[in-house]
Amino acid sequence: MKASRVPRLVAMTSIGAGDSSGHGSWPFRNIIKPVLLGRIMRDRTAQERVVRESGVPEWVIVRPAELTDGVKNMNLREFTSFDGIEEPGAISRLSGAAYLAGKVSNKSHDNGAVLISD
Repeated sequence: MKASRVPRLVAMTSIGAGDSSGHGSWPFRNIIKPVLLGRIMRDRTAQERVVRESGVPEWVIVRPAELTDGVKNMNLREFTSFDGIEEPGAISRLSGAAYLAGKVSNKSHDNGAVLISD
């Protein structure tokens, strides 16, 4: 990316990756992540490290809460800190995709991570 002078990177990982580890719904934290997603979550955490260390001038990591096949909702909640956070709600894949597309030009969380939730 440095050699190609990539100016901006928008990456999606997941709640539970990086410094959001330990967050998510009770079933996700206690059953799904440790039993089914161990390796995947380690890979997502490594992905976040690669993004942070990429040297790309502008980057953002988007961590959606649980994804569903529901309808698009553009009134998503955004969290950059986990202090006092309530359990995040699931979001539709359509909502997540629209949010990611918007981050191509919306620089409100540059050089950081944001959790999105209904």
